[in-house]
Amino acid sequence: MSSFRDKLPLALKCAIEEVPPTEVGQSETEQPKPKRRKVTKRVVHDVRPAETLADQEKQRQTSSSTVEELEEIMHGSRPRRGAAKVALKLLHDWAKDTLVNPSNDMSSLQGSWGGHSSPIAVEQKSPKCGRARVKGIKRKHPGFEGRKSYEDEDFVLGGIGEDEEETEELESDLESAVDSIAELRRNKSIQYQGRKYGTSPNGLPNNMMQPCSESTKCNKTFREKHQSSWVFPEWIPSVNDWKTVPQSDLEEYLPQEMQSATFKISREGLSKETPLQKLNRFEAMDKHPECWDTLMFTGGPVWAMEWCPSPDGSSDNQYIALACHQGMDDQHYANEKYTGTGLIQLWDLGKLEYDSSPTSQRPYLVCGLAQDKGFIWQLKWCPAGAWEQPTCPRKLPCLPRLGLLAAATSTGIVTIYSIPHPQALLASKTPVDSEDSQVQPIFTVNGVITLKLGSFGAPHNKINRQVLSMDWSATKDHDIMALGFYDGLVGLWNLSSTSSFLRICEPDQSLALLPYRCFQAHDSCIRALVFCPAASDLLATAGDDRMVKVWDLTRPYDCITAHKRHLTTEVFWPLNAPGLFLSQENSYTRNDQHGIYYLDLGYHEIKPAFMVPRMATMWSMSFNDWLNSLVTSDTLGEVIFELLPKIDGKIQYTKGIAQRRFPVYFTDMVPYGANTSNETEGAEEMEGGGEGEGSPAVESERVDGQGGAVPLKPQTYREAVGQYYLHYRDSDIRTFKKFHERAPWKRMRSTEVNTKIDLDIMPMAALHKVRFNPNMSSHTWLVSGGQAGLVRVHCLRSMYREDTKTMFMKCKKQFAGLYHPDNRSQATEDLTENPDQH
Repeated sequence: MSSFRDKLPLALKCAIEEVPPTEVGQSETEQPKPKRRKVTKRVVHDVRPAETLADQEKQRQTSSSTVEELEEIMHGSRPRRGAAKVALKLLHDWAKDTLVNPSNDMSSLQGSWGGHSSPIAVEQKSPKCGRARVKGIKRKHPGFEGRKSYEDEDFVLGGIGEDEEETEELESDLESAVDSIAELRRNKSIQYQGRKYGTSPNGLPNNMMQPCSESTKCNKTFREKHQSSWVFPEWIPSVNDWKTVPQSDLEEYLPQEMQSATFKISREGLSKETPLQKLNRFEAMDKHPECWDTLMFTGGPVWAMEWCPSPDGSSDNQYIALACHQGMDDQHYANEKYTGTGLIQLWDLGKLEYDSSPTSQRPYLVCGLAQDKGFIWQLKWCPAGAWEQPTCPRKLPCLPRLGLLAAATSTGIVTIYSIPHPQALLASKTPVDSEDSQVQPIFTVNGVITLKLGSFGAPHNKINRQVLSMDWSATKDHDIMALGFYDGLVGLWNLSSTSSFLRICEPDQSLALLPYRCFQAHDSCIRALVFCPAASDLLATAGDDRMVKVWDLTRPYDCITAHKRHLTTEVFWPLNAPGLFLSQENSYTRNDQHGIYYLDLGYHEIKPAFMVPRMATMWSMSFNDWLNSLVTSDTLGEVIFELLPKIDGKIQYTKGIAQRRFPVYFTDMVPYGANTSNETEGAEEMEGGGEGEGSPAVESERVDGQGGAVPLKPQTYREAVGQYYLHYRDSDIRTFKKFHERAPWKRMRSTEVNTKIDLDIMPMAALHKVRFNPNMSSHTWLVSGGQAGLVRVHCLRSMYREDTKTMFMKCKKQFAGLYHPDNRSQATEDLTENPDQH
């Protein structure tokens, strides 16, 4: 009997053997404990709420009824049979409570008897003696009056009884009951452990991954309710508007750098690293067969980059729109206007799934958009409703629309382009013969609308200011845009406006739109602004006056809140958070206060939470509403991934914030001539917090005419690529198991506080933009690029979760049913009857 009796809780053993819990394991020779001195207790009035008192009274009634029920079981039956029945009933009740609220044995029993262990296991002091008595069993019954449970051997299972068959039957019943309950508890414990406790398949604790699932559901619900399925039906691209740039004029629009800097890639966990190599302009590397990452060269420093959004459930090709300066050493002032030519590049990355390798072997520049409005500071796609399927039944000259892209240029205007699907555009065009096989199709097209400052009676062309930031409202009907200018002015445009005072026809027959409202938000240029994702009436702005302000656009004469922080470079407003994420420069701050802050807007007494500490300037960050995660890029060329906790007013009290940060990759500027051993030593020094090869403080010297040593620090891109090459060190982000014991994580922790930055060296490794993919099918992919013009694409494969797979598969089926051939034929008939409708 010891095989199954050991599995029982103490209370059940006492019920079966009729032994008081206080005497289990007590020898017969032990003396009883002396009686306690009687203490008069003071009456305390119960001041609990009425609901709590009612619950306690209900629990007492339940306990009393249970005791009476047990008494009926014990009355009129054999002592051993009665005790066994009581034990079996307690086992079943215990199993029921365990499945409802898994916990330890005693706590489960406590939950089932209204705050007591059980009607059998409650120890009470007898008013006549110091011996503990068992409630319910000690009561006298006609069948066994005057008998003491601890003196009757007939109650002890396994002893000598009158009927051995009855004993064996009871033992088998109890043993099977205990085994079945243990199996049920084990299954329930595993299921409960998968939700909250234990470790997820990627190596992180489940309680750390739990906010990701909640964020995914929240984002999915929001997109279904508050994002439009189709907007601006009059802005359909036409093949007649897209004209191919002649070969003779092509170089005027293209970036000037023909070849990239020398680089190599080493990946954690893989001994083989790529050799030193270069890429030609608009060339890309093949995807890595195991890590799936890739790299492409754009020809100039990247300052604007965005993923093209697509509907939930779509598995079509993913596109990236980016823009770079033409010269590697171009510098500009915010208070001046710059004219000239530029190029918007559209890269096709193939089909990207969140848990599978890309279908395309390498990315490629599918087409370029040439424009003559100056260089581009920022790009923004319409958040939703602008994408349609490539096989959409449109008749020429109309083309299926990929999206609406807004470009903020240095001439102080924002132009919105209607971008067609590249395959449909290229299929409708005759290939242009070219001697250079590297040249891709480059087109010119007028925007569907241009956003300008001014009024109907004012010469707006003379008062345009340089646009440094912009955002597109994320809620229906996505028709509000906000622009931030260099002098602190914020302008608001309603893209759906039909007012003749706001819509102006330009001499070249293009359409211009004037703002319906402007207000002075800051004393200096506005570096970043963002709409609240759940309400287009709320806007957050950050300026060079070190102020972060939140505005109610229905009353913009005064801000709602104003916080004086540091010099902010970018702002993100998460969907499921009452606050803002701010990325900051390393000026106006202490050495230990650089990085990413979370500024809570609902609790003014709470200080901003310091999320990602870095020593260098944080140029960019991106928030992923699917994963409740953040990714950052800085001047040192480091991309850091942060898995955030549940974002609320207590985020600054979350423990283990440092354990939630993981490096994606590092960028080192390595001087030519450094051998492999030196590189290894430098990496080890960097992990320990010293200066290694990754520190840009490495100098070379020359001897001047007077015999003195003069350091040679590269000031231009040409000098930098002549002395250094880039070494990309990737972390193994396929799993997070034992990540905090691995070298990349230790290096990240050391560079957070000990990195030395030499501002006299050309920051060739700096990363200016990093972006998470906003689409459901490929939400684990991210892209980053910067000063060297090299753009890298990575997949956070370890963030794939089984609990969201069902949701994604359901969306795919819904999307496939929406675009079934039968539905497409019906759509063709509707399009013929009403061409302005989708």
